[in-house]
Amino acid sequence: MKKIIFLVLISLFAAILFMSCNADDGRRENNTGTGEEIDSQTDAEIINDSDGGRETMPDSLPDNLDFNGQALRILMRDEARYRDEIFAESEIGEIVNDAVFHRNLSVEERLNMTLEYVFSPQGNFNRAVQNSAGAGSDDYDLVAGFAYYIPPLALEGILLNWNNMPHVDLSQPWWAADCIKELNIGGKLYFITGDLSLDWVQSMYVYYFNKQMAQEYSLPDFYRLVLDGKWTFSKFAEIAVSICEDLNGDGIYDENDKFGYVAWEFANVDGYFAAFDQPITAFDGEGLPEYVVNTQRTANIIDMVRDLMYNSGQIYYNKSDKDTVVPGMFMEGRNMFYYSVLYDSGTIFKPMESDFGILPPPKYDENQPQYNTVAHDVYSLFCVPITCSRRELTGAASEAMAAESYRKVTPMYFETALKVKYTRDEESSQMLDIILQGATFNFGVVYSSAIANVGYIMRDLLLFGDRNKSFAAYWERNENKFQNALEKVIDKFSELSGE
Repeated sequence: MKKIIFLVLISLFAAILFMSCNADDGRRENNTGTGEEIDSQTDAEIINDSDGGRETMPDSLPDNLDFNGQALRILMRDEARYRDEIFAESEIGEIVNDAVFHRNLSVEERLNMTLEYVFSPQGNFNRAVQNSAGAGSDDYDLVAGFAYYIPPLALEGILLNWNNMPHVDLSQPWWAADCIKELNIGGKLYFITGDLSLDWVQSMYVYYFNKQMAQEYSLPDFYRLVLDGKWTFSKFAEIAVSICEDLNGDGIYDENDKFGYVAWEFANVDGYFAAFDQPITAFDGEGLPEYVVNTQRTANIIDMVRDLMYNSGQIYYNKSDKDTVVPGMFMEGRNMFYYSVLYDSGTIFKPMESDFGILPPPKYDENQPQYNTVAHDVYSLFCVPITCSRRELTGAASEAMAAESYRKVTPMYFETALKVKYTRDEESSQMLDIILQGATFNFGVVYSSAIANVGYIMRDLLLFGDRNKSFAAYWERNENKFQNALEKVIDKFSELSGE
């Protein structure tokens, strides 16, 4: 009898252990990060798996707001990428689209109002706002404009001050705090962005790396380099120049060969100032922007990026086809690093068979306190025309949409669609948190189109006619132009009523 009881207990123990192992195996299989297992999950399971920390964040809007069915008219760019962050016609079974759709429904029901969408081609976008304001016509309540092109509209006195917008709480986390700090001049703030602009997240510069090539060349653990503060530009350059193979043996190094770093000629050089913690402007004692870019650090940045681009002899820059050749080489395992924006991870690289990882842009050196990045200037900056007669509605709806985006839309993109569905490992998810925490703004960059394109210094010195000049010579030749343009902008701000 004792033997029988012993055997029964052993059998029960084995059965429990077997079930436990199977459950654990299932959990491991569902967290391999390959992106394949997500297709077998329902949307509800994906949503439940995502981080719900944001979902409980309350806003300060009154509970009794009721706008009696009024319409909020939103002007936006007539391109799919920029429509999709605001407009979703219906549920289509795609997680981010459906999150936008339900956000809009929730805001409409909460405030008893409707959302109306006005689409304009980019080439006519600023003119549409100017013509409406010039005619005194109340055509738009909220404008989602191209971040590079739209800032000069503020200087024309045709936009309202977000600081005075009813129901908008700029201290809330759904508004980008660094944007508010950098664009708030003398209490006048004409543009804001944050979770309401999904493209702001999608436009952040990152480094992709090919995991198969990293293993093939026995490269160091890049994630560990980041976490240890050792992911610097010099480390990146050292690795990039170490990989160069003439695969077809024709003696010509081109898109048919293998490299450590391949890029379109522009190479996203605009992002390096932010990555290397070198602002173009900062605020003086009176709270006005002044240039702080004329430093030895800037000269060093120009020199070290130029040296990699043109003097290493082992970096390939494609000048003709940025949309297929460069990403194609990365996807085919013939390019170790690819410097681009987060948007590519869920679009261009979605069908990529081999694994890739995502890293923040490298630091200037190990003394730099944190990893920084910046969004490419295609994201949306939000403004309100001075002719808007529905300011209570515009403020309340903007706040409600941004808050609901913070709670529902960004998590669906950042935590689910990007981290789980599109990225290939848990470490990349950790890197994405570091990237988002290091997102920066700078007045000189955002208002660049109004101050002689000072934000294009990197392009001028690395890509165009001044590419062989030292930074010191370049700044000496252009300083007066930049300074005069900045002073005109400051004078314009002083003239604005700040309404």
